[in-house]
Amino acid sequence: VFVTSLSDCWISIQRRVDNSTDFYRNWTEYAAGFGEGAHTNHWLGLRAVHSLTWPSGRALRMRMRLWNGTELWADYSSFSVASEADKFRMSISGFSASHPGVGDCMAFHNGMQFSTIDSDNDISSVRSCSVTFKGGWWYKDCHRTNPNGLQYFNPPEALATPQYAVGINWYWSFDYYYSMKQFEMLLKG
Repeated sequence: VFVTSLSDCWISIQRRVDNSTDFYRNWTEYAAGFGEGAHTNHWLGLRAVHSLTWPSGRALRMRMRLWNGTELWADYSSFSVASEADKFRMSISGFSASHPGVGDCMAFHNGMQFSTIDSDNDISSVRSCSVTFKGGWWYKDCHRTNPNGLQYFNPPEALATPQYAVGINWYWSFDYYYSMKQFEMLLKG
């Protein structure tokens, strides 16, 4: 749990801060969760996120730290994840941002089921987005954001990644070749 003030409690469901944790994992691991703890890299687990958000939803903050130290976020007033029987289908709405340059990347993924390297649930007819972009996510055809992407890049590669869209990406307005220094998904407590 991440607390910003006594009246402002957030539950961390995903966090990327360095290269120490592999996020290129299978369905079982994404469903159950993995990581070293709340203050380092982790994925809470889709079953837990379902329990916390279903059916009424919660506010979600996508918190990003750039390599120059700037912190930005995208907020959503409603985020929910369906049960495993529906492959943890995600619903999201109510976008706002900390800065006008931060666009709504999650709208593209709204209504999608979760995909992993061994469970391809995207709508791409030509590839498995999870295999191609090296992560587990609510891929569509394929992504506008990839916080669980395989590569955690360090500068200078993070500022212009050598591979297309496999970093910790937020497309609007950073494109697919900029990989974030830190990324965290937070549910309003």
